Amino acid sequence: PEQQEYVNKPLDGPLMLKGCAGSGKTTVALYRAIQSAQTGGKTIFLTFNRTLANAAKSLIEELIGPIPANLEIANIDAWLVRFLRSRDYKIDLLNNDEVQALFREALQTAQKSQRSYVYDFHWSFFRDEIGRVIKGNGLLKEDDYLAIPRYGRKTALRRNARAATWAVFEAYQKILQQRNRMDWQDISLIAYRELFKKPMEKPYEHVIIDEAQDLTAIQVRIAQRMMGGNVSGGSRSIFLVGDVSQTLYSRGFAWKQAGLQLQGKSFSLRKNFRNTRQIAEAAAGLNSYNHLMQLSEEYVDPKFTSRQGPYPILLDAGVRDFEVSALISKILDLAGDNRFRLADFAILCPTLELCGLVGKSLNEQKVPYISK
Repeated sequence: PEQQEYVNKPLDGPLMLKGCAGSGKTTVALYRAIQSAQTGGKTIFLTFNRTLANAAKSLIEELIGPIPANLEIANIDAWLVRFLRSRDYKIDLLNNDEVQALFREALQTAQKSQRSYVYDFHWSFFRDEIGRVIKGNGLLKEDDYLAIPRYGRKTALRRNARAATWAVFEAYQKILQQRNRMDWQDISLIAYRELFKKPMEKPYEHVIIDEAQDLTAIQVRIAQRMMGGNVSGGSRSIFLVGDVSQTLYSRGFAWKQAGLQLQGKSFSLRKNFRNTRQIAEAAAGLNSYNHLMQLSEEYVDPKFTSRQGPYPILLDAGVRDFEVSALISKILDLAGDNRFRLADFAILCPTLELCGLVGKSLNEQKVPYISK
């Protein structure tokens, strides 16, 4: 019943539905998309990545059969590329290796003109800062970057450090322009400006966004422009679901910076339907150490289900070879009596280097695994 409430809830403007893992946020969003499409309105279900989009499509097809013509399911980056190509834009994107090389080059250029402690940071810091805060918010002037709050970025930057970061941004953009290349954040910025300059002839009436916490502010603004910029009143609606504790990235913006006024329009699902009580308690115990998350206004403290099960088995292994071997032997022992499948186990490593070491040991013992 608590999920059904938000499937049926009339919308006057945007609505944000937050929830802990396993609370059914995506389930609500899927049913909301189906219901919106069944009213005859042009509807799009947006996700952050292609895998989620494919999963959503399969789930909807299981529920209602063929996808209605007025219901579109897409990951936002793919939608943006299709949109820009429909407007005759030529898209030449950097690959991951090129992004790294260009940021290293931009760092070297910026350091020639000034010194700052931020230049000791890993190049990926600048990739994320520029992608999530500068380009993610569509900032055009250094003064705007010096003044904007950097929500959730975890690394405080003084004014001079921000100025040094802006220098890296300018150097990076200059390199991109010289080579007629672009990155994924440029795709969002160009699409937003194009939608603002020339709106869609047939805008969407309903936009449903899953895992909204992983989008940038510009992408959230794009979702509003996909509706012609009108998200309040009439028959239009924008419905966002997400879980700040599951975000893949440090968001870098507040919802109001993305043009959404969510005061009084943000609700929470607190009950975990997916897991047993023992698994949910173990996860919440780990999360209790995240004090910044607990202080967040978006933190959702889950209420657990009464479904019972065994407690998770925690195997603590260090980096030495014999400990990794002992870990693998324990997993094989537990899987040997058919109580567990190999797919029931996850090996968590703090570094990619250690992941490689464990993978090497698994290969040596001919144990199949998937690396993520």
